[in-house]
This record gives sequence, C-alpha cells and structure tokens, in this order.
Amino acid sequence: MAATSIDKSERILVVGAGTFGLSTAFHLVERGYNNVICMDRWEVPSKSSAGWDISKIARTEYFNPIYTRIAHESLDAWRDVEPFASAKLFHQTGWLHMNPSDMSTAAAERFERGLENTRQYGDGSQIEYLTDENAIKAKCSLLTGDLKGWRGIFNGNAGWVEAKRSMEVLGEYCVQHGVKFISGPSGVMAEFIRDPQTNAVIGVQAEDGTQHHADRIILSAGAWSESLLDFEGQVFSGAYELAHIQLSEEERERYSSLPVLHAPNKGYCFPPTQDGIFKIASLTYTQTNYTTLNGRLVSVPRDRSLNPTDTLSEEGIAGCRKIAQACLPELGDRPLVYSAMCWDTESIDFNWIVSPQYVWFHFELVSSVQASAIKFSPSSPSTLYIATAGSGHSFLVIGKYVCDCLEGKLPENLRETWRWRPDKVGDAPRVNRVDIKDLHGWRHDGKCEKQG
Repeated sequence: MAATSIDKSERILVVGAGTFGLSTAFHLVERGYNNVICMDRWEVPSKSSAGWDISKIARTEYFNPIYTRIAHESLDAWRDVEPFASAKLFHQTGWLHMNPSDMSTAAAERFERGLENTRQYGDGSQIEYLTDENAIKAKCSLLTGDLKGWRGIFNGNAGWVEAKRSMEVLGEYCVQHGVKFISGPSGVMAEFIRDPQTNAVIGVQAEDGTQHHADRIILSAGAWSESLLDFEGQVFSGAYELAHIQLSEEERERYSSLPVLHAPNKGYCFPPTQDGIFKIASLTYTQTNYTTLNGRLVSVPRDRSLNPTDTLSEEGIAGCRKIAQACLPELGDRPLVYSAMCWDTESIDFNWIVSPQYVWFHFELVSSVQASAIKFSPSSPSTLYIATAGSGHSFLVIGKYVCDCLEGKLPENLRETWRWRPDKVGDAPRVNRVDIKDLHGWRHDGKCEKQG
C-alpha cells in the first residue's frame, strides 16, 4: 500500500474515547491534523474503556515479537515523551513472573519464547532467572506463601502504569491541542451514515439523532465494537476480573516495595496505591455476555458504568483471590472493597485490527471445489477504518500505528497481521468461554443472572 497524502484539515471522527481512541487523537494532533473530533458516551476519559482502571502492567515478554517491540516503544514513551514523562505515570517496580509447579509445559514454553523475544528485539539486560522458590523469595522477601516447586524470572525493566490517570493526561493534552470531544447522547453511536449512491461511510448518527459527518471515520469502540459493526466472527467482547483490598497505612508501607506479581494460572497483583488499594486480578479472560442484537448473536459488555451494582461473580472472586492466597496468604481472604468485570475486546488470534474495513465474500471456482476469497469494499476503505481488539496488550502508542494505517505507511508485516480478516475465522483455535449468565452472584439489581 503506497503512502497516502491526506489534507491535515480533513475532518476525522474518532468513535470511542478509550485507550485506542485517545491515543489515536493524540498522535493525529502530533502529526498536525487540526480537525479531529472524538465522540463517546462519557466525558474524557471514557468510563466504558478497559483503561478505566487504577493500573495496568507494563512488560515486554510477548509471544509475538511485534508486541515486544511495541512494548519497548511504550516504555520509552512513558519515560521520555511529554506529557507522560512529567506526569510520572510509569512506576518501574519490575515484575516477578512465576511458573507454578502445575503450570502446563505449553504455557511455560510460550513464556520462554516471550523472554527470547525480549532479548532479541528489546532490552533483556535486567532479566534474572529464579530457579526455585528459594530464589523467588530471596528476590522478594515479602512473599510468605509456600511456592514449593515454583520458578520464574524477574525483569527490572517493567512495572505498572496509572491507567485512568494516563487517559486523563492524554485527554487534557488533546483538548489543549484542538481536539473536539462530544459526550452524552450525542456522543453515543447508533449507526453509520452512508452515501446512498456509493454506500461509503460518510458519518455517524448518534443516539439522540445528531449526525456527525466526516471525511474519515475511525471505529475504536473497544468492547462495544462488535455491537456497532458486523465483524464476521473476528472479535468478541470478554470480561477480565479484578478486585481491590483496602490495606492499612502500616500495611501499605510494608508492601510498597512489591513488584508486580504474575503467575499464569493464579492471576496477578500490583503494589498498593498511595491510598492503600491492593489490586488483585484473575487471568480468566473468557467471560462473555451473548445477546441477540439486530439478528446477530453478539457478546455485549455489561458495562460497569451502566450497571454500577454489578460485582464479580462468586467464581470470579475466587479466581482473583488465587494469586494472593498463593503468594501473600495473609491477604488472600481479606474483604474486598470493590470488584468488577472489566470488558475488553479480543480477536480470534489476539492480534489487533488496525485496518480499513473491507467486506469479504467467497465463491467457488468453476473448475475446482476449492473456495477462494475476494475482498471488496462497498463502504469505501478510504473513509472507514477499524482500530480495536486490544486483546489485553495495548496502551499508549497504538495511535501511532492507526495514523500510519490512515496514511498508508504501515509496513507489510503489520498490514497483514492487523488486517480485516474474517477469512481467518475458520482457522482460529477453539477457546473455552463461560457466559456470565451461567455464573453466580454478580448481579445485584433485583434480577437473576438468567434474565440477561
């Protein structure tokens, strides 16, 4: 794809003010675009975003080297790029990744591949191997759990970022540099507006009937993406599980030197915040909420902002407690002050979709039963772009690549990895998922779970 010359005054509409949308708006204004509009139900930052959270892990050990490279870019940006550097949003505590004795061989091998990618494509200079539970506890003396048979690594070039605050900083910067934000009913997308002659997407109609026309539209609606556009099976909305424990001031001080703790079949937790909140989270990323919407079966998020009485299910709370029960058992069964389902969107192969939107159809060759796929775009790929499927590994620099996509500058390997790809759905591995309607105790609005 050849680079495209775009008039910097073109009206660009970003649908969604979460991590993808805000990062895209930021990078657009950094490149000189001066007519950027971002719409969302909420004022910045969006309460519906997966980034509406106190913390996210910043680490580099990814199975796919693409994300290892991008993770290093992000770390550099947190440290050196304004407005992030001055706000001190990144806390370089390191992270302690542990392989429990019951961890599968496949999962362990996958992590080893991530380590090798960090060495090959980034900075592996601060990685330390911890060969047994004694080495783990020598590295982190605060750990009181048994950990018999565990091993792991510590990487000092990692830590956590203040997620919600990061989006606030991004939003403030964007406002100062001319981005127009639309919120409330006029910021909630209802449907696309299409040219009746060409079927090209020329704008978005909001929930209250307001029409927002634009030269280019970027759909970056996170967990709501599939409910706004037919992704032909490429993505689904799934819930992460997180919970918080309130520590005393003495406990906050005691645990303040913790690194991020992570164990694949136990979960992860963070050092306490300044107000003593200790976050624990599960790694069960497979919760769904399937509902028939406009004739399609879609996993629709039980948005925390719209369902404030929801908590985690009993099963989800038990899952979140595993990491503390294993590593810090004195905290493992403490009362929770808050628990929630954190909704994100995942793709069939856990890669992002950063691409013009195409429509695919299949036909059978006359001389063969072998089917071929042809893509075409009645919606005009020069007007509608997709930026979604965070899949649990995106923050900060994603907007750089969305801008590259708009300008036709994505390298071939990234275009292929992140393209619109319903033709790949049949090759996707089967993933066990649990619908929240089959879980217990998360709903506190007077209805039962089975009522949807």
